[in-house]
Amino acid sequence: MKIRGMSNLIVLLLSTVVVVYIVRLQERIRDLEFQLSQLQVTSEANVSPSVLGEVSPGSKSLAEPGSTSGSLARSSSIRGDLERIFGQDRLLGSAQLMVRLNEMTKEEASEAFAFLKEQTNAGSRLVTSATWQVLWMRWGLIDPEGALAHAQGEIPSYSERDRVTKHIFEGLGQSDPEAAAALILSKPNLHDRHRAVEGLSVKWARKDPAAVTQWALANLEGIELANAMHGIPWGVNSRGGYEKALEWWERLPNEEAKRHAFGSMSEIYRADRYGASIEDRAKLVESGLASGITDRGFLSFLGGEYGLGDRERGLELLCRVPPEEGSGYYYGLDLLVLQWTRMDPTQAGEWLRENLDQPWSDTAILGYAQSIAGVGNKEAARQWMDQIQNETLRARWTP
Repeated sequence: MKIRGMSNLIVLLLSTVVVVYIVRLQERIRDLEFQLSQLQVTSEANVSPSVLGEVSPGSKSLAEPGSTSGSLARSSSIRGDLERIFGQDRLLGSAQLMVRLNEMTKEEASEAFAFLKEQTNAGSRLVTSATWQVLWMRWGLIDPEGALAHAQGEIPSYSERDRVTKHIFEGLGQSDPEAAAALILSKPNLHDRHRAVEGLSVKWARKDPAAVTQWALANLEGIELANAMHGIPWGVNSRGGYEKALEWWERLPNEEAKRHAFGSMSEIYRADRYGASIEDRAKLVESGLASGITDRGFLSFLGGEYGLGDRERGLELLCRVPPEEGSGYYYGLDLLVLQWTRMDPTQAGEWLRENLDQPWSDTAILGYAQSIAGVGNKEAARQWMDQIQNETLRARWTP
């Protein structure tokens, strides 16, 4: 009885400790969420996420000292503020670090850069790629020339180090895109100029898609034009949604620009968080076909989606896309059949046997064989693969 009583007491004590810990952790998380909300965090998908909201050059910060945002009382230098932040708990320190960097003035920028450089080289876990992005964007907003000068020097290694120029022009571009555009054109030898174009294009497109498009088509070419066309759809999408992005794409005046932009369009339409339905995605494919443009990865993605739903519609759409030269492979069709077979192998097999004389049947067989091999029917998969007429396609996969 004593042992059982002691056990119950230990369980009670441990439960109390756990509850107290969870309550304190929840309080810290709520504090962190509130502080991060002051940064007005935004994001643009396969273009690297922006961690600053829209601010004006005259705004010293998004959170004034002394407010409930978690800003520290100021010391005599930004280094002093940062040193105190780095002495905080990591969870809260991360938020305070972002807030303080976003309050950084032109006079404080180089000192903040030097401090973050020291901490990065020392292996501090508090400094992340997002931290550096905040620094460069804020610096680009308040002093682009100073930021560019420091960007040419020695910068510590971190995951988005190659996007420094982009982040600088994101900062300036969100406030004064015309000035950012003029600065880019005035520096033909700017390091990573194409990345500067991309950073500007995303931010400018959120305010005036027509203006940034006109500027890019009139002044850019090669990789710089490609990066502008890659960035603009993300800005349009964040401003007006994926339907507006498609309208923008369809109005582009030349095929080169459309081809450059189509990859971003595919990424936008593929991302579930933007809410495009499968028919919306089909509209993008059809619009691309009208201009002779396709995205193989997007077709494969769409094939898998149609395999779980309206297979007849998916078959009609995917078979309109010209097959791969040489192999006769129809992009996405194999994944449609593969997904269908996983759900209903009997029905899919019957359908396939009835359509072996179709021009796309080799691709359908490939998807069916891969699906049945995946559940252990390798011998049957080999027999199906032997029915593929095109030798190039048959050699693509072996059960």
